[in-house]
Parts: sequence; C-alpha cells; structure tokens
Amino acid sequence: EDAGEILPSRTWYPPPEGLKGLRSMPGAFLIGFTGRTVHMSEPNFPHAWSAGYDTVVDAEIVSLEVSDNNILVTTTGLPEIITAPDPQNISRYVIPSPQACRSKRSLIQWGGALFYASDDGIVQVQGTTAVVISDTYIDKLTWQSWHPATMIFAVFDNRLLVFSDNQSLQITMGAGSMIVVERDERVAGVYADT
Repeated sequence: EDAGEILPSRTWYPPPEGLKGLRSMPGAFLIGFTGRTVHMSEPNFPHAWSAGYDTVVDAEIVSLEVSDNNILVTTTGLPEIITAPDPQNISRYVIPSPQACRSKRSLIQWGGALFYASDDGIVQVQGTTAVVISDTYIDKLTWQSWHPATMIFAVFDNRLLVFSDNQSLQITMGAGSMIVVERDERVAGVYADT
C-alpha cells in the first residue's frame, strides 16, 4: 500500500491440476491444456498461472503444437488456431475442416507446416487451412486399417515417418507428389535428435 503498487502476484496460482501438453511460447510463457481449456502462464514466470488467461475451445483437446506465435489446438472436433504473442493479447480461429485429431503423438511441425493423423488421412495445417494431403495416395479404408488412433509421426532425413501398432510408413513429399513406402519396423516411441 505504501509503495502505491498493486501486488502483481495476487492472481497467480500453481499450474492447473491435470495440465497436459506443456509447450513453450516465443513470448516467454508456457501453455498447456485440460479438457477443453488452453491455459497460459504469466510471461517470464512459468510457475504462475492465471485463470484470466484461459481460453475454452469448442471440443475436447487432443494435443497442442506451437508455430511462431500460433498454437494449433487439435481436438475431437474442428482444429483451432490461437494466436498469442502474449497471454493478454490472443485471438482464436476455428478452422472449418472436419478433421479431428486421432492421435496426440501424431502432431508434429515440419517445414513450416503442422501435420497430424485424422480418420481420413494425414492432415496438413498451414496458416488457417487444414487439408488431407494423403487421400490421393492412400484410400480412407486402407488408412483406417492402419489404426490412426495409435499413430506416431516423426521426421528424419526430410521424410515423414508414420508408425502405428500394425504399420510403418516412410513418406517423401515434394513438388505436388507423395511417395509412400511400407516398412517393417514397429516402435513404441520416437525421439528426434535435431
């Protein structure tokens, strides 16, 4: 009171119970999610989380990925983009593409775009557009037989690697084409050392 300042930490709380998908944003704050809510920490104070920064999306969140100041929120419904240069200045956009994310471990960033597994195939998100890029090369019935809910995506040597509980693929993309090669590996997890 004597300092004439409001205590900045009066609305700071520990991270929400059950927080998942922790990521770091370029604005020096953290993001994560519970249920249908994206949570954000105070900039430069990763221990301080304010309910005033929470953003509720339209469907249950499957996973989050960061690209510049944008957060791709994959859900059990439509994907969403949250632009957040800082937690006090955010905008939300629902991508009008009915491509629910089937596996949180499939969401990756590669070459300026984001990719994940849907029921229809590999979804590529660039800007505010989400498109199934594999439907010309892999029919929906075959894709679903590979169990997209168990898929893990990774990138190695400029190729997309797709692993599921019953299939492994190596996908090379470029110049409007896609080469899909089936492989024999079965994996439980992937770590990419950049």
